[in-house]
Amino acid sequence: MSDRCCDKAMQKIRGQIRRQQFDQSDVIVDQSILDEVVTELQLEYAEVLGQSDFDALKLIYTEFKPKDTENQRFLDLLHGLYVLEYRNALLWYDLNPLVRDLLVQEGILDVASA
Repeated sequence: MSDRCCDKAMQKIRGQIRRQQFDQSDVIVDQSILDEVVTELQLEYAEVLGQSDFDALKLIYTEFKPKDTENQRFLDLLHGLYVLEYRNALLWYDLNPLVRDLLVQEGILDVASA
């Protein structure tokens, strides 16, 4: 996320240079850039998800584990960073916060429980 925010800031700086607008205020990663990046990432995450994925992600959110850790779709979600793996005293899984927020927006997760 930080890499994408920096890319957006660099695009703005390059635009100022091309337009020779050197008297503009400094470009910084601010809330508007962060909001733009978060929206783009959520759209990218949402593009490939189907109803069975939503069901699997909800199960992972509530149970902290999938039905089958060897299932190829689960592994795709894990490697795509939709699902995060934690290894401390136990092995458990949770949703990427952006994916969790997406499921709340879709009405799949209750706002109070998320």
